[in-house]
Amino acid sequence: MNYLLRIIIVIGFVLIGINGNAAIINVPDDYSTIQEAINNSINGDTIRVAPDEYFENINFNGHNVTVASWFIDMGDTSYISSTIVNGDNSGTVFVFENGENNVAHLIGFTIINGSADSGGGIRCVNSSPVISNNVIKQNYSNRGGGGIYAANNSAAIITSNIVKENDCYHSSS
Repeated sequence: MNYLLRIIIVIGFVLIGINGNAAIINVPDDYSTIQEAINNSINGDTIRVAPDEYFENINFNGHNVTVASWFIDMGDTSYISSTIVNGDNSGTVFVFENGENNVAHLIGFTIINGSADSGGGIRCVNSSPVISNNVIKQNYSNRGGGGIYAANNSAAIITSNIVKENDCYHSSS
């Protein structure tokens, strides 16, 4: 019985990101931008983003946190279309490149107007986040992954997303 209890405790720590002090951070109430919330988060935190349009290019910077629209609480898909992250054609919209693991989640956004060499909407390199229930559209890349680019030891779990109307220009010369 003691062995079973230890297994349950270990699984519990893994599920909350080895952090019993996980917090819920609200954007824009606690921080005005999603990036600022991530920068001030610790592993295991949940960043809840209110419906609005956010003009940002966001890097998880190695933080294993959940970034989600109100869809995560309500299950109402209208929060996906009303919580927009707009890259303003100035880089990738969401970047995972610092070893984020499957405790890092991106849930319930419309991701638009990303523009980059690789991964206009989402770039995932050497990281393995969970990316679910997003609409990824109208993004652009020069080399690969207009909507989503995952490479170099990435084992991202990408599920229940709509990826459409993205573009990638690739020249062999």
